[in-house]
Amino acid sequence: MDTTDPRLQEELRRRLDAIAADEGMDASRAALSARDLALYLAVSAAIALLGLAVMAL
Repeated sequence: MDTTDPRLQEELRRRLDAIAADEGMDASRAALSARDLALYLAVSAAIALLGLAVMAL
């Protein structure tokens, strides 16, 4: 496949733009708030510590 072909590049750009338009305004793409990030990290740390405790027993 020749990636320098202008027709191929144009088609790829068109497809990527279509995907970006569909997903760009999706709420799941928004940045995490500080509270959500802290909660995620706390839960992840708790799961990791629980796993280490299970392995130690």
